Amino acid sequence: MNKAVLITGGSEGIGAELARQLAAPGVSLALAARNLERLQAVAAQCQQKGARALAIRCDVSREADCRDFVARAASELGRIDVLVNNAGVSGHALFEEVKDFAWYEQMMRVNFFGSLWCTRHALPHLKAARGLLVAVCSLAGKHGIPGRTASASG
Repeated sequence: MNKAVLITGGSEGIGAELARQLAAPGVSLALAARNLERLQAVAAQCQQKGARALAIRCDVSREADCRDFVARAASELGRIDVLVNNAGVSGHALFEEVKDFAWYEQMMRVNFFGSLWCTRHALPHLKAARGLLVAVCSLAGKHGIPGRTASASG
C-alpha cells in the first residue's frame, strides 16, 4: 500500500480497528485521540504488524489540536495520502428532556467541526498527493432515531 494514513478517533472502536487492519509494512499511520495511553497501545499493535505508527494526542473539538495533528503527521510522515475523519461522540436523550444545550454544542464541535478542521488543514497535502478523504458517521447521521437527536444533527 505504501500510504500515509491519518485516522482521528484512533484509540478505540472503528478507528482503532481500521488502524490495525491497515497496519502492514510500508504503511505509515498517524493516529489521533484524546486518550494518549490507549492511542499508544493501538500504535504499538500496528508497529508489531510492521507499520510505522505515530500516536498524537488530539482533541478534535479544538481547531488548534487539529492543525497541530495534521502538521505533525505531515512533517513526520512526509506526506498525507488519506485522512479518515472518524472521531465522534454520541448521546442519548429525547429532545424535550434536554435542559442544557451545551451538550449539543460540544457534540457539534467534535462530530462536525472536528472533521471540518482536520479536513481544512489536511487539504493541501491531500491535493498534492491526489489523496482520499474518508468520513465515518453513525446510522443516526443518516436516519433520525428517537433519543439520538444530537447525533442526527452532528
